[in-house]
Amino acid sequence: MAAVATGLVAAALTFVFLGNQTPGPSSQTVETMSILVASRDLGQDTNLDSSSDVEELKVPVTMGDFIRRCISPAERDLLEGRRLIRAVPAGSPITFADLIAAEIELKGDRRAMTLHLTGAGALPGLLAPGQWVKILATRPVKKTAPAPTPTDNQDPSAALLSALSANLADETQAWESEFVPTSDDMFKVLAIGGSMAPIPALVQRDDDGSSSGQSSIVTIEVTEDQARIILAKSGGGRIPLTLILCPRVERLSN
Repeated sequence: MAAVATGLVAAALTFVFLGNQTPGPSSQTVETMSILVASRDLGQDTNLDSSSDVEELKVPVTMGDFIRRCISPAERDLLEGRRLIRAVPAGSPITFADLIAAEIELKGDRRAMTLHLTGAGALPGLLAPGQWVKILATRPVKKTAPAPTPTDNQDPSAALLSALSANLADETQAWESEFVPTSDDMFKVLAIGGSMAPIPALVQRDDDGSSSGQSSIVTIEVTEDQARIILAKSGGGRIPLTLILCPRVERLSN
């Protein structure tokens, strides 16, 4: 983490230095975006004041990976009251990885459960903490055609061979999906990976631009009975689960 942070700081300071140079006759305008950096030296365990502890810094849009790791001015309010896990020097970018995770508040019979999801089932780029989802479990179902009935004058060995051939040829695999535990159950998303920030997690793209192989850890709020049913229906994680995004709801009771 320290090496990554050092690299980010070096990149940002390099751009600031270059940006402050007097433009020459052939200089070109560089398109930029703003990120948030520390406005002063911030020590470890500092509780952030979003209005005074951070300021905006412009960096070139070509630094896409760098920008995605940083916090934008539109996300400034998400820093209010959050505590730093490390010291951040003045002028250095602050990332969500620099923040100590907020405590999850669970009331009554509510518990936190993590799900390991892959591909589109995790709603990559759409799902954010605070949203509500339903869960679909999908498992394979084998369907075998009934064995043919031998005729009176058919040789028994030929009939047996015919039955085996028919079973091998007609055996197909279908998929069956069901809501877990039921279609009436909705679950609040508490965190994605290690982040509780109410923004969608970044989608990591493969070289061909796809995200089909991406895996996600999603933490949801459940009761103990719901957790047992989800584990049983998912085969302890062997059966694929798919999240279905639902409208935001307000819990009527704790």
